[in-house]
Amino acid sequence: MAVEKTPKKITYHIYNLYEGLNIENSFEDFDFPDFANFLNSLNDEDRKMPISDKKFCALDFIETIEPRYFQGRQKCYFGMIKSASFGTKKNLIDSVTNTERENPKQLTEGEKEENYFVLAFKDNSEFEIIMQNTHLGITSNHFKNYLDKFIYRYLSVKQIEQEFNTEIGDIIIDDPNELIAQLDRIIECKVYMDKEVLGSQFLGLSNRTVQVKKDLIIDVKADTMMNIRDFAKDVATNIASNTNISKVWICGKDNDKNEHKFFIERIIKTNHIKVIIDPTTKAIVKDLMKKEMIKLI
Repeated sequence: MAVEKTPKKITYHIYNLYEGLNIENSFEDFDFPDFANFLNSLNDEDRKMPISDKKFCALDFIETIEPRYFQGRQKCYFGMIKSASFGTKKNLIDSVTNTERENPKQLTEGEKEENYFVLAFKDNSEFEIIMQNTHLGITSNHFKNYLDKFIYRYLSVKQIEQEFNTEIGDIIIDDPNELIAQLDRIIECKVYMDKEVLGSQFLGLSNRTVQVKKDLIIDVKADTMMNIRDFAKDVATNIASNTNISKVWICGKDNDKNEHKFFIERIIKTNHIKVIIDPTTKAIVKDLMKKEMIKLI
């Protein structure tokens, strides 16, 4: 039987930890290895954090990655944070027979969602978060809030009197052609330009029309199975020097037919990996996920 694999989207973020209530001095003395041990020592109930009145998340595990698997980092960790929505137990319907049965779960139970992550440290106060995205899981901001909450609890338990503040930001790609190069085919490109490039005579601008949208949108679509990569690269290259272009939107597909859509105005670094799925539960196989995510460090 063929091994089932599925693509998973990965996003990249930067987390900074500061001393005091202002974002000024880095918290270089923070002992993250001891903090990780503290998290792993908590019981299941103490690990929970509510996201809403119908959803919660909790760390499942966090473990060190051996130095031989990475270079140029101070230390790295692999882990998973789980979440679930709860509060309903509607009848289940079989997709084959169309028959119903009563849902056996409790109202306090929900289906487990998994967000795997890698933390790659530059120093004690700054690390990169390489995070698997799931549609029903948690966001990078939820993850930040979770870390913030438990850092505060850790400092309190350790009786460390230290105020702190944190920031999380998306990692942005400097060269948009890096992302274009990862795509097998570009199928659509929208160029957002100042409408005045057509000239007042062409548009017949008057006091009645100057209040319309500023941007003129040139929408270029590829013919079936064709590729407009060169056009997209030319526009991306010239966006910095052409003041009439405000931003560019690109839609393309990679080798696995995953569709990517992004604005070149500000591109968040993302990736896709293929992971093996357990044939019984359809859940990710942890050890194989770890192997694939370590490659991204």
